[in-house]
Amino acid sequence: MKVSGSDQQGDIGVYAVGLKVLQELDWIFRPQPLRDIGIDAQIEFFENSENKAEMLALQIKSGKSWFKESSEQGVVFRGDSRHLEYWQNYPLPVIIVLYNECTNTAYWQVVREEKVIPTGKGWKMIIPFNQKLERSSQDALKALCRNSECLPEHRAEEIYSEIGNKFGEQGQKWVKRLCLSLVRTGVEMEDTRQRQPKVELLALAGDEPEAQKIISKVLEQLIRGQLFVSGGKGSATEQESVLEEAWVDLSHEALIKKWKRFAKWCEEDRDLQRLVNQIKDAHRDWLNHNKDDQYLMMGGLLAEVRENWKKVEAYLPSVKKFYQQSYALEEKRHTADTFHKIYLSRNYA
Repeated sequence: MKVSGSDQQGDIGVYAVGLKVLQELDWIFRPQPLRDIGIDAQIEFFENSENKAEMLALQIKSGKSWFKESSEQGVVFRGDSRHLEYWQNYPLPVIIVLYNECTNTAYWQVVREEKVIPTGKGWKMIIPFNQKLERSSQDALKALCRNSECLPEHRAEEIYSEIGNKFGEQGQKWVKRLCLSLVRTGVEMEDTRQRQPKVELLALAGDEPEAQKIISKVLEQLIRGQLFVSGGKGSATEQESVLEEAWVDLSHEALIKKWKRFAKWCEEDRDLQRLVNQIKDAHRDWLNHNKDDQYLMMGGLLAEVRENWKKVEAYLPSVKKFYQQSYALEEKRHTADTFHKIYLSRNYA
């Protein structure tokens, strides 16, 4: 498949900026899997004094066309209202980075109301020539995080309250269930986000029509509110034929760390959440091996699942058949083993 020139140029910019973040800033650089939603990457650093992670979101532009218009202060960047609204409501500080391939220089500016100049058809801002993405910018970039420390929690709580007003306590329960479904509970490491098929998230509501209606609307509101992101062929339509291919993910891991309500949810029943992850891993492995019986659950994992099935069942609507087949095979093996022992005792005692 041929890659378009604009996509190639975009990738050049992302990779070049990534190298600068890693080599000059000595920070973590994470390209985003779905760049067309308005964020190309996230960068993360730690404050040594507090051992606390901070994050920034980046929109990266590369190529000569972005440097055609300039002033004495810097490059003039123009955008549309749709992207501006997205960036201004994003739970992380957003910076626009313009990469000049000829000079291997990256210039940046934060997206803030006071930096935006309205125009007749959209808006513009100046990306200063003296704001280069290099080691000397570390303090300025860190300050952006300190000045917006409460933004993720504020935005998340606002959406959580809106859902409560619309759908009541049940709607907020679905927020919790959906959020936890998109987290992989760490073992001696931090919790991380994990993408899930959209159809599996919707299946959490079971067969009850009213519950299905509410969870669908709650999920869409979380996506519109930019706490979640979605993709795949089913992301823009609810046609059943393509819904299977749609996926949903947390928009960023900062939600896990900075939204106190979410962090509290993650600390509840951690052993149970880890078990849910183990079951999902086993189920995925079974499907990847054409549902071969050798990949059904057995032994200690199956025993733990049997003991906790009523607690985890609500989080695993699409795994019930997998569990039942695992249990049936284990019973069959146990019965065969029992008869074999009886046979041996009677004939070789």
